[in-house]
Amino acid sequence: MFKLNMFPSAAKYRDAGIIDINPGLWIISKDTMRKYIITLILLATIYCTSEKYPDKSISNSLLPETDIVLIPEKYNILDDDWIFGKTRATYRNRYLADHGYDHGESATEQIDIGHTTHFTGYDYDRKIPLFFYGRWFNKGPKEEAVSLQHIVPTIAGLVGEKGGSFPEYSLVENTGSKPEIVVTVVIDQGGGDLLRRMVHLVPETAKIRQASADYINAGLAHLEAHTASGHASIGTGHYPASHGIAANSIYYPRQGKMSARNVYTGKGIDLSWLKVSTLADIYDKNNGNKPVIISQSYAARASIGMAGHGGRYDGGDRDFVYWLDKKSGVWETDYTSFSLPSNGLQFNVFSVFKKKYPQGFRGLNPSSWQELKNNWSLYMATPAESEAEADFFIDVIKREIMAKRKDIDGYTDLAFVNLKATDAAGHSYGPDSVEMEEALAATDRQIGKIFRFLEQHYHDNFAFIVTADHGVAPPVEFTGGSKLSFQEIHDHLLSLTNGKESVIRFMTQTQMGLNRDVMKKYNISLEDVAGKLQGMEKNGDRFFRMVKRADDYRESRN
Repeated sequence: MFKLNMFPSAAKYRDAGIIDINPGLWIISKDTMRKYIITLILLATIYCTSEKYPDKSISNSLLPETDIVLIPEKYNILDDDWIFGKTRATYRNRYLADHGYDHGESATEQIDIGHTTHFTGYDYDRKIPLFFYGRWFNKGPKEEAVSLQHIVPTIAGLVGEKGGSFPEYSLVENTGSKPEIVVTVVIDQGGGDLLRRMVHLVPETAKIRQASADYINAGLAHLEAHTASGHASIGTGHYPASHGIAANSIYYPRQGKMSARNVYTGKGIDLSWLKVSTLADIYDKNNGNKPVIISQSYAARASIGMAGHGGRYDGGDRDFVYWLDKKSGVWETDYTSFSLPSNGLQFNVFSVFKKKYPQGFRGLNPSSWQELKNNWSLYMATPAESEAEADFFIDVIKREIMAKRKDIDGYTDLAFVNLKATDAAGHSYGPDSVEMEEALAATDRQIGKIFRFLEQHYHDNFAFIVTADHGVAPPVEFTGGSKLSFQEIHDHLLSLTNGKESVIRFMTQTQMGLNRDVMKKYNISLEDVAGKLQGMEKNGDRFFRMVKRADDYRESRN
C-alpha cells in the first residue's frame, strides 16, 4: 500500500480504487497508484506539448483603452447569448463514432448541435489558406509563415503602387507587365485545416492551389479571429492596433445588460472606425480614380474593410462597395461613400432561393420573404447563396469593367469578394457537419467558376488570391469545452461593487477596458478584476487559461 497525506474529504473516490480513508489520509492500492502515475505522466506530456498562444497576435491587436487581455482555455467559447442556441445538424456516423456518440445504422445521423464561433489564437481559429496565382509568383508550397497583412504589399507590388507604408512585405517573385485585374477571394470561415481536411470536396480550389505560390504555414497574426478584423487587415495591410478594427462588435454595459455596437455603425455608416487608409484608397487616388474598385460581401464589416473609405477619402471616389441588407434581402450600400453596381437592384435573396429550390432545401421552404428572413443564417449556409454571390460578382466585372473597356485602359482593377456560405454553415451546424460539406463544395464550384471566367477573358493577365478570414472552434459537444456569455462576465464582476455598478467600460472576446471612476469609488485594483476573472468557472472547470494586464503585452512589443 501507498499512503498519501491529503486533506479533502475523499469518500466519493472509493470507487476509483481507494481502499480506506481516514481524515487527512488516503490509502491507495499499488495498481491504482500505477494508474495515477501513468495519468500524471500523460497530463504532463499534454501540458508540455500544449499549443502555445500567439502573444505577438495580442500585442498587434490591442486597442488604446484596453486594460485586460482574456485568453480562454482551448475549445472554450465566449460570445453573446446566441451562442447557447442549437440547430438540427447532420453528421456522418463515422465522425460521431470517433467522438463517442451513439448512432444508428445509416450513414448519417441528425443531432441537435450547439452554435459555435471563432475569436481565439488557437490553430482552429488562426490557421488560414493563402495562395497567389499568376505569372508573378513561382508555384509550389512555401514554408514561410505569412499572414493576411502580406496581401496588401503584395498587391501594391503587382500594381506598382509606391504610396503607403505597411508593416509587412511583398510576396511578388517575378517582375513584368502589370496584371489587368487582381481578384481576391475570401472563403469566410475557411480557415483551420478545412481545405485540407475536406480536400476531396474542393477539386477546383485544389487545382488552383497546386498552380499557385501556396503559403502552407499562413496564419492570422492578429486577434480577434473575426470577419471585421480580418477583412480590415486584408484591405489595409495593418494590424488592429493600427487600423482600429479588433472585433465585429464592441460590448458596453447599459442598464445592467451588455449591449453590442457593431463596427461601422453610428449615424448611418460610420467609416471613422477604420483608422488608416486601405490600399484601394491610396492606389485609386494616386491614379486619378481611374482603376475600378469592387468589394462585395454579405456584410458591410467585410466589404468596407477590404475597399476603404470611397468618396469620403480625400481625393477618392465612390467605388463599388456593397453588401446584403438583411431587412430587405437586396444589395445595399452607403451612397454618400460608395456606389451600387448597375445590376444591384435586380438581385433579391428570396427570388434566388425559390428559383434554386422550388421545393425547398433541407426543411427550409419559405413562402414569403419574412419567413426566409427569420431563418437568415440557415439560408446563408445554402449552396444557392454561394452560387448567387459568385454569379453576381462575375456580372459586376462584366458590366462595370469589361463593358466599359476598363479592362484594357492600362490601369489594374482591384476586385474583392467574400463567399459566405461556409461561415454560416460552420456557426449553425459545425465545421464537420454534412451541411458544411455541402456549403464548402458549393463554394469550391464558385471559386472555379470565377477563375475560369478570368482565364477566358484575361488569359494570363490576371492575379488571383485565395484566403480565409478565420477558422472556427469545433462544437463543445465534441470537445468538452464550455460556453460563457458577455452577460455572465458582467454579472460575475458585479460582486466587486456589491452588485451596484459595473467595472467594465467595454469588452470584446479578448479585450476589456475598465471604468476607472467606478474602480476608484470602490477601491478596486486592476489585479482585483483580473483575479476575479481568472477564478471564473463554467461546468466546474476554469474558463480562462490566462487573464493578463494589457500593458504586459504592450511592454513586450516595445
